[in-house]
Amino acid sequence: GGNIYCDGNLACKESTISAMGEIYCSGTQSCNLAVSITGDSVYAYGYSTAFKSKINARIIKAFGHYGISYATVDSVNQEEMKVFSYGFNSGYGASVICRAGSKCILKCKTSGCKG
Repeated sequence: GGNIYCDGNLACKESTISAMGEIYCSGTQSCNLAVSITGDSVYAYGYSTAFKSKINARIIKAFGHYGISYATVDSVNQEEMKVFSYGFNSGYGASVICRAGSKCILKCKTSGCKG
């Protein structure tokens, strides 16, 4: 249900995180290596917050340094998926999978989609 806040350093590391609403990964490395992060919206605001995680959401916002680096972002079961990679190297090494039947939008600023 509701929203999930992973605010502390390493707070939700290596977890399965699921919410009907929003998921906030704002502590340093707070959602690192998550087995899955599934919700309506995922916000990777801190340093390396969702590194090497598997993410499935309608909206993904990576504003922190290396926020979703080396993560796999997948549009499975999403009619539309929007990824905003605005932080310094926030999407470095990440994979975005846009499934058949999904409309995917990727927006990058500065080095957000570099590498």
